[in-house]
Amino acid sequence: MSICLSGDEDGEEGVDVDMVSVRGSVSEEHGGQTSQDILHQQQQQQQPQQQQQQQQEQQSQQQRHEEPQQQQQQQEQQQQQQQQQQQQQQRQQQQQQQQQQQQEQQQQNSRRSNKTTMMNCF
Repeated sequence: MSICLSGDEDGEEGVDVDMVSVRGSVSEEHGGQTSQDILHQQQQQQQPQQQQQQQQEQQSQQQRHEEPQQQQQQQEQQQQQQQQQQQQQQRQQQQQQQQQQQQEQQQQNSRRSNKTTMMNCF
């Protein structure tokens, strides 16, 4: 899962923040993920939050030199980005839950197949 935050800083008033683009893929063919993969995803989820905090700090410093109207617009943009990121995290959690369920189903299937082969042997 890669979450990219792109910002434009060219010395003008305020920071131009583009839309947050998300690219993710779930590999269902390989039977879900290991705990290491899930841990890696969680670490990647934390990184964009840190980036966003840094951007907010930069914006709050620049807001002191700007008019109140511009401040409100920037705050609204920040809130929208936070909501988008929260939605992305919820989607990632849902994907992890689905993958865990798939793993459990596969384990149950393999146990069933083992039982049937044992029965055939006897």
